[in-house]
Amino acid sequence: MVKVHTTLASKAPSKSSLISQRITLKFRVNLFCLKDRLSCNYAYRPDPATYQETWVPDWASCLTVRLVRSDERERWRTLMTQQHYLGFRGSVGESLYDVAELDQENWVALLGWAAAAWMCRARDPWIGWSRPQQWERLRFVVNNARFLILPDVHIPNLASKVLALNCRRLADDWGTVYDHRIALAETFVDPSRFAGTAYQAARWQCLGHTRGFARHQHHYVR
Repeated sequence: MVKVHTTLASKAPSKSSLISQRITLKFRVNLFCLKDRLSCNYAYRPDPATYQETWVPDWASCLTVRLVRSDERERWRTLMTQQHYLGFRGSVGESLYDVAELDQENWVALLGWAAAAWMCRARDPWIGWSRPQQWERLRFVVNNARFLILPDVHIPNLASKVLALNCRRLADDWGTVYDHRIALAETFVDPSRFAGTAYQAARWQCLGHTRGFARHQHHYVR
């Protein structure tokens, strides 16, 4: 079984009124939403004042998350292919590659965003859209398909901080590259390997369990 996490991106586009309205009614503020291969869902309402008052370690002030430049893509692909337990063979549909670095120089984590799952039993009822609305608005949902802390990096709480920084800029980056913003991000977490702690700490919402199927070409496999 797989656990699904979601987070809602801030400033949802007007075309995704179903998602943004549902979020507004339910949480009254914008949320960040992400999805993982896990069996639980979490959501949190970010409060900007919290970030201003919360103490941060020295390394956090030097941490940035940004889009990978065209001349860095081969390095990103090579590291993800060699170091991530699932490897990397490319992304489906619209996609973005991000890197987290310290002092604008040292790479510490990599993130890959791609097209969302066509259907997800844990996600779709939570959003509340009809099947026609789902096909029309699925492009406003993205999947955190890969997240990798580089193996030589050992910094407590780094993963949740990277996720939080990436989510804050995700909708803007998507709008810049693909000319439309996103309203929801999702990820799947394999519970045999991970507990999803970093996603929970980054204020993702666990939506529920999946059956562990993945899309392969024109069909689904476990």
